[in-house]
Amino acid sequence: GRFTLDCEYNTSLFSGERARRWMGHYEAVLRATAADPGVRIDDVREVLRKTESRSQAARGRQLRQAQLTKFQTARRKAVRAS
Repeated sequence: GRFTLDCEYNTSLFSGERARRWMGHYEAVLRATAADPGVRIDDVREVLRKTESRSQAARGRQLRQAQLTKFQTARRKAVRAS
């Protein structure tokens, strides 16, 4: 089966990135409980910790890549000394 979830949130309070992270966490909880309906809450917490770790690592990689791209495409500007 397939499950679809839409998320509405206040964009003046939360970023799209944060909403996506929350949805990723919710998906991880649903997958863990669907795979094992008797799963313990502590085990679900561990799933969430791992999900957040992967998310943080991915954000770090994206940031490093964006910084590298910015530095590679930066152009030198002439500066006039007075």
